[in-house]
This record gives sequence, C-alpha cells and structure tokens, in this order.
Amino acid sequence: MKAEKRLERSGVVDSASGGSVVSDIRTSDGMFFERGEDAIIEAIEQRLSDWTMTPVWAGEALQVLRYRKDQKYDSHVNYFFHKEGSANGGNRYATVLMYLLDTEEGGETVFPKIPAPNGINVGFSECAKYNLAVKPRKGDAILFHSMKNNGELEERSMHGACPVIRGEKFSMTKWIHATHYDMNDIYDERYREYKLRIGTNSDRTPGGEL
Repeated sequence: MKAEKRLERSGVVDSASGGSVVSDIRTSDGMFFERGEDAIIEAIEQRLSDWTMTPVWAGEALQVLRYRKDQKYDSHVNYFFHKEGSANGGNRYATVLMYLLDTEEGGETVFPKIPAPNGINVGFSECAKYNLAVKPRKGDAILFHSMKNNGELEERSMHGACPVIRGEKFSMTKWIHATHYDMNDIYDERYREYKLRIGTNSDRTPGGEL
C-alpha cells in the first residue's frame, strides 16, 4: 500500500493550542495525502464530494490510519472547541470514514452516546457490544455529522476506534468543514474561480460545486 511507507505515530489535537500532540488516547499510525495529490486521490475526493454533496475545497486532506493489535483511539469528537481549530474553514461539519481492509476481530467504530439498535451487538467485541457500532469491512464507508443543520454541535457524533484484537485495521478519513478549507492548493484555485463566476464574497459552500 502506497501509504505504508509514510506512516508515523498519530497525534491528537491539543485542546489548548490547537496543535497536534502524541498521546496514549490514540495509538495508531497515520499519514496524509495532499489534496489532489494524484489522479487516484483526486478521483476519491471527487466521489466523496458527489456522495456528501459538499465541495472538494471544504475538505481536509485524506488521512490513512493503521491500527495493529491492541491499538485504538479513545472516544472523542471531531469538532473543535477552540477558535484556532475553526479559524480555517469554520468547524468540522461532517466526517467520512472509509475501511480499506477486513479486520479479523475488534477495531469497530463505536458511538458511545447512541445505544445499540437492538440493545446488544452480537458478534462484536466487548468495546462495541452495547452501543451503535460498525465493523471495519473493506470497501465500506460511513458518514456522520458533527454539526446540526442549525449550526449547533452534535454531541452524539462522539466516537472511538475499539482496540484491534486480531489482524490489522486500515482506514481513511475525510473531514469536511462548514466553509472553504484553505490548503493553498489546486482546490483553492477552483474555489476562487467559483466565487468569481457566481460573483460573491461569501464563503458559503453549496453542495457539489467545484
């Protein structure tokens, strides 16, 4: 896998500074592809844009994560509490989580503020047994929102990555912001061209526009 050569220990967002720090809360390894890095990445980003009905320039760079045995990510939210985190692009509006590999056991994505639909998830690890959870299966993807339509933060979007028990877990994440997320790349050029075309100074990002 192309991403494996670029993997490094994952960090978490420091609530005070907005920077990235290494923490036992998150023990995976990760890397980022640049937006539009190559034709394959650009095609994935465009497909995500079409599916979520959000423009490509509202999304951060794609992140690939690898979890080996016992590695996990404790429950957390993707939105920011500090101004530094939401200064570029506003707060995180939605997340797409894609599974790149079948994991033999464990590694579920769990939403601890939402009960399991039937009270218990049969065949899931203990970490994911009693709450809404998704098993990592190659080719599957989930979409969830960190903000409500009225702009309020969605507390039920809290989620975590359960420890891997057997096998490995590879996933890819796309965080989507409420407005244009500037990374000084080709998508920002498209964004500026779009604003000129429609004749507005607004940063509002209507779905699907390039």
